[in-house]
Amino acid sequence: MGKAWWEKTRYASTIRKENEELKTRLARAEAKPDRDEKTEPAQPPPELARIEARIQALYQKDQAIQTQQNQELTKLAAADREVAVIEDRLKDANIEEYQKAILEQKLETAKIKREGVLNRWGDLNDKREGISLEMEQRLTDRDWTQKFLKDKATREEQERQSAEQFNVEFPKHVDALIVTAADSMGAPKDKDVRRSLWKSVNRAMMVDLWQLGEEGLQSVDVPAMVRAHVKEYLEERGIAGRAKFTKASKEKLDTMPGRRSAPASARPPAKPVPAALLSRGDTTPSMLRARQLLVQRLGGGKS
Repeated sequence: MGKAWWEKTRYASTIRKENEELKTRLARAEAKPDRDEKTEPAQPPPELARIEARIQALYQKDQAIQTQQNQELTKLAAADREVAVIEDRLKDANIEEYQKAILEQKLETAKIKREGVLNRWGDLNDKREGISLEMEQRLTDRDWTQKFLKDKATREEQERQSAEQFNVEFPKHVDALIVTAADSMGAPKDKDVRRSLWKSVNRAMMVDLWQLGEEGLQSVDVPAMVRAHVKEYLEERGIAGRAKFTKASKEKLDTMPGRRSAPASARPPAKPVPAALLSRGDTTPSMLRARQLLVQRLGGGKS
């Protein structure tokens, strides 16, 4: 029976392993076409796209003018041959006067034609020089724009990383300050009391950050601010003094057999934040982000 059980277990394990391998192969086979598909390249930013389009337009225009220039050079070569033939015939000593006059007229016409070809080639060359100058400027603009966009992307990435770091560190920093201030002032360790204190201080901090307006977060003494609000919370409710009294009473009662400490009295609710204070002007990015974090924390609750 033991051998049969072992063989059955080993068989089931082998089948399960083979099934897992088949599933893995199938997943790879299904995913392979997706990887082989060519992804479309990302579109360049509009500023860079406009410059690239102008560069391409200038290049095409230059190519078209160069083609015209080549055609004019072909015509120039033909005009040179025509002038050379006429001049060679005029060198014939046996040529008649009327024939000479006709050839001289043809020579003049051929030279005018040749001059026209040279002028057209020169005009085309001037256009190409103008295109070349603009092309250099556009290439410079493209290089500058590429560098600007790259620097901008780098700054945005650094700001994103800084914001992410701030999102993590600032709430933890405020929480740690609240705990430190509460402990130093003798606040009870009761979970409900600490939660109420946490909410109250966060609300008060949010109001303070709204009221500071355009001041930067770096100019705010956050530890002092937190400590002041913790102290205010405890003093308004008499929690710190009551906690010391309760502790002392409990210690006395604990020494007396058969006596139990009385239940803690209910706490007054935290004061709500006035709605008028939740929409006060603009502020710096860091201050605004700090306020948003406090709002999110209060909205989402805290365990």
